[in-house]
Amino acid sequence: AVQTPGAPLLSIALNPQLSTINVSWPSPSTGWNLQQNTNSVSSVNWSNVTTTIQDDGTSKTLIVNPPTGNRFYRLFKP
Repeated sequence: AVQTPGAPLLSIALNPQLSTINVSWPSPSTGWNLQQNTNSVSSVNWSNVTTTIQDDGTSKTLIVNPPTGNRFYRLFKP
């Protein structure tokens, strides 16, 4: 996870029972978009995550099947 200054805290946790990764942050987080990048933290190739994000009113969660290679995440406010 890449923490953007001033952004809500982004957390990443392994769910070993499902072999998935949970990327989560507090809800609501108005105006913040989850972005991903497969190159590096310093790359300019960030794109908005288009996969469904679950929101239970307390936290927003993206469930990720472990990808091949690297993947970086950040919250971005345009």
